Formats: sequence, structure tokens, C-alpha cells
Amino acid sequence: MSESLVHHTYVKMIYNKALSIISNDESCFLKADLFECEKPNMTYDSFIPDVMYCHNNVLIIGEAKTIDDFKTDHSYRQFEAYFKELSKFRGDAYFIACVPWQISVTARNHFVNLKNKFE
Repeated sequence: MSESLVHHTYVKMIYNKALSIISNDESCFLKADLFECEKPNMTYDSFIPDVMYCHNNVLIIGEAKTIDDFKTDHSYRQFEAYFKELSKFRGDAYFIACVPWQISVTARNHFVNLKNKFE
């Protein structure tokens, strides 16, 4: 499976998880980098997330990363920008990531550290 197809599959998984958090009536506000969806347009420190929802006092930011993409400087700056934004949000804020299982522990540890940094 090509890298872009893997990334697309991960974005779809994030999208479906976000749908399980919000009500069906509000699904029209969910944006994703998928062919069948409106693309996210909000930027955080010039980064645009793969999945985005900001409505009714709920913020969801979703990001998909492949093995090759996860440990790049670009990705680390992206994650930091998203966690900074989530920490400032006055409501329910969620970060949903989808990564390959091989780096899931590394990713979880990184995200816990970022959450603690911005609490």
C-alpha cells in the first residue's frame, strides 16, 4: 500500500472516531482531508490538521502520521502547535492521532509529554 493510501486510511479512521464524539446533527461541521468532505481551513501556527471540528464548545483536532512522517521536525512542530491550541480552548478539546502500531507507544508518550507541557 502506498504511503498516501496509508495516510488516507488513517485520516478516515480519525474522521470516524470524531463522528463517534459528536452528534449526528453536528456532523456537517466536521472537516477532513478526504475527497468526500470539506477540507479543514483553520490553521494553528500555519499548520492545517487532517481532521477538524470546532462547534458547540467542542474542539477536535486530528492528525494522521505514517512511520516515515512521524519523527520529522515538521511533525513535532505541528503537534506542539495543536496541543498549544487545545490547551487554550475553553470547552471540551480532543486530539485524535492515528499512527502505525509500531510507533504507537512512542507517539502516546510524546503526546502525554505535550499535554503536560501545556497544562
